[in-house]
Amino acid sequence: MNIVLEAEANAAIARGWLLTPLIGKRPILEDWPNLPQLTSGQIHKYCYDERNLGVRTGHGFVVVDTENCAVADIVAKLEAIGTVTVRTGGDGRHFYFKGDKRNSVEKLCDSIDVRGTGGQAVLPGSVHPDTGKPYEWIIHPDEAEMKPYPEWLDTLAAQYRKIKKSKPGRRNDTLNLATFIAAKEGAPTHILAEAASHAGLEPKEIVATIESATRAAPKRIAPLKVDGEIMVPGEHFFGPGETLTVDQTEFCRQVWARIPEGIFYHRLGAIGSIVDDTLQAVDVARLRVVASQYLHLVAYIKDGREYPKEYRNLNADLGALVLAAGVDYTDECRAIVRYPLAGGEHTGWIQLGEHAIEQVEDHWSFWKEVFCDFPFATENDIKIAVALCLTIIMRPLIRGPVPLFMITATQERTGKSLLINMMVARLIYGRDIANIALGKDDIEIDKRLIARSFGCHTVTSFDNVHGKVSSAVLASFITSTTYEGRILGQSKSVSFHNDMIIVATGNNLVASPEIAKRTMHIRLESPTERPEMRTNFKHNPLGDYLDSIRAKALGSLLAIAKMSGPAFIFGGCEDWGRLVGGAMAGAGMPLSQQAFMDWTNDADDESADVRILVSRLAESFLNQPLTTEEVLSQVKALNVMGRVQEPPTERGQVIRMGNTLRAIKGRVIGGFKLTDEGQGSHRKWRVVAAGPSPAQP
Repeated sequence: MNIVLEAEANAAIARGWLLTPLIGKRPILEDWPNLPQLTSGQIHKYCYDERNLGVRTGHGFVVVDTENCAVADIVAKLEAIGTVTVRTGGDGRHFYFKGDKRNSVEKLCDSIDVRGTGGQAVLPGSVHPDTGKPYEWIIHPDEAEMKPYPEWLDTLAAQYRKIKKSKPGRRNDTLNLATFIAAKEGAPTHILAEAASHAGLEPKEIVATIESATRAAPKRIAPLKVDGEIMVPGEHFFGPGETLTVDQTEFCRQVWARIPEGIFYHRLGAIGSIVDDTLQAVDVARLRVVASQYLHLVAYIKDGREYPKEYRNLNADLGALVLAAGVDYTDECRAIVRYPLAGGEHTGWIQLGEHAIEQVEDHWSFWKEVFCDFPFATENDIKIAVALCLTIIMRPLIRGPVPLFMITATQERTGKSLLINMMVARLIYGRDIANIALGKDDIEIDKRLIARSFGCHTVTSFDNVHGKVSSAVLASFITSTTYEGRILGQSKSVSFHNDMIIVATGNNLVASPEIAKRTMHIRLESPTERPEMRTNFKHNPLGDYLDSIRAKALGSLLAIAKMSGPAFIFGGCEDWGRLVGGAMAGAGMPLSQQAFMDWTNDADDESADVRILVSRLAESFLNQPLTTEEVLSQVKALNVMGRVQEPPTERGQVIRMGNTLRAIKGRVIGGFKLTDEGQGSHRKWRVVAAGPSPAQP
């Protein structure tokens, strides 16, 4: 029975502190931050069972935990504040401060945590699980008041993170500026050497830079009553010889240093925040509202009284300056995902939520059962659907472009949209995804791709595409590792890393040559005239079934991602073919190379027409010279190449026929190729056997 802890617990309840039972230093109860206060009977039982108790932080106070802290100057500065303090069983310190902060483990370094909302600190009287020593008060809460949270600690943490993330070529400048900002706030700066070492700077360079920047930082002269607050720009007078001048740039740095980590992100040259699992641009008004939650600004001091000024009342120019300064104080974000990532952690990808994983023994049988209610034309179409899911999971590992995935059907209401929204998105994301229209022209398509890229959408689904998929912008986007465009509302162009996976759905779609050869095609063929009237589904309702197997689906995909086999040959997407194609082969589900070739030939109507023409010429006129007019007559007899026959005059048709023949000259088609002889109106065309490629030296 821990009598000391029971007495401390009853005293804590009298102060209004909320408690929770612990095993060692970890809470026992589920959802413990939201449970009601422990009763005296419960406290007696836990103390009788030699359990520890924790104080729930975040209810008007925070605890700075320096367990086993080796940063002596930080501990000394915290001790000098004289707030409520605990000596831990590991000979660390718990400093209690007034304020509201988010719970943050390893906020500054691996030995300093901030216990705020959603956190807890071990109550004195408890026993350390490793040393067996009790937690004891150094400064008792009945003997002293909690002091305000020292904001310089957040400033130091922000500069520490900024130094760790600095890139070669800017590391020393970053260390110099970060040290200057921290020192100006009165924070100890030796800890920044740890971050600089992590960034790759040499020890001598680190010491010299920190010492120089610390000496250069002006000493802040201000009464204790404004210590930790942010003064608005301007000159402040506190008495004879006691002044403080704050310029706008320094004010902006202080603002961003106090906004908690993970509130804002930097992408495509703009600042955004995560809203409904997507990154949305932040304007000045939104910035003020968010910042005001964490700031208390002092306009001026007169006769010893502080006159506060709300952040939202500052002028627009100053707000814009804060916005501009914030780029250096935000995390760079490449994508936001709701699913596990193959290969572990990936810099710049933010993962939301937790996911249960279950093992699958026979991957092919599992996925055939998952997709059994969809009328796939062939088993290879099922495999491509699995490859789409696998591509989403493995995208951070793939260097370079990935294919465009096209889902086509013989008629409406066959399940194209359902396949991407439910079978893919719900299995991986745990929710549906929104479809968008492709756009009527390249300008509109470009705007939508840029907007989706800024929002960190890993998958973009263009639904109900009609006719032929032919867009120079789309072709450029799906073949580019880096894409350049203009963000809506801004006049400047931005260049960014392209990680997006694009899916297009439609009925009997065809594609331009440059798109068809970068596309994996999934075809659905309804066995009935009215597919929307079908009722014989094996898994109904489908959503409940998908939710029940999601853990197995993720487990299967993550297991397949670790497999390897023969690469799928895919020009322009070689790394995708090696990683995803190889993984599919290793799992016993190889993608059909022949089906891919057949699709590119059939989907590209221009190439299909060329193939038909070359086949006719090879059959009837092999090695025979033909004029452009004679070739045109064969085109008309075959009724192909509608674009060539489009001009109303014979002369216009001949010109287009000649341009088309020059475009395909020398191209191997079905074992044959087109050659020419002569010039101008005397030019003749000849189809010859391609023959074997010449030996390479």
